[in-house]
Amino acid sequence: MELSYEASPLRIHIPNKTGGNLLVVGSGERLQGGLLSATLKSAVSQVDEILVFGMPNRDFSNIKKIQLCSDVQSLNLPKILEEIGKTRRLLIINGLEDVKELRLSTSKGATQTQAELFKSILEEGPSAGTFTIVFSENWTRFTTFYKDTLSSFELRIAYNLDETKAGSVIGITAGGIKGLDKENRALFADRLKNVQQKFMPYREKES
Repeated sequence: MELSYEASPLRIHIPNKTGGNLLVVGSGERLQGGLLSATLKSAVSQVDEILVFGMPNRDFSNIKKIQLCSDVQSLNLPKILEEIGKTRRLLIINGLEDVKELRLSTSKGATQTQAELFKSILEEGPSAGTFTIVFSENWTRFTTFYKDTLSSFELRIAYNLDETKAGSVIGITAGGIKGLDKENRALFADRLKNVQQKFMPYREKES
């Protein structure tokens, strides 16, 4: 069973509040594309700029306000941090677990500054209208290299994962999330409000 592509997209208001960063963990290109598409359609009218990193093969030509970033330098993290509270931004990063420059534990010298800037953006951004969404396919690698940032992602989505991994992502016992290993099942969690909700993710159309 799949959601109808003819249905009107859901709109989610992005409030100025702490805990607005979102971590999305799971595998499956069509599911990731569907979650990304729904996010962009909801966010485009609520932010001034959308920065996308790690998705070079996706076509964003029909979406306004998007800037594609090919490397960490082009993200211009100093500018993002400086303009927190002045510009509403959405930063989308795919495959953060593989981005060495933003790892606090291994960065040195100039790249250490990039990692510290990123951590500051995660911590200070949501309360002033700058939000980060991270897509990760490898939960083990993510927790290995970005364990220090986990507390900054109070909103989480787990999909197409076994019970153990999904429970670890969301922070609940595996017994309460059976069935997430199926392609049309996902779980959203707001860790601040202690809310979990299963849903059927929108799947991107096959090209």
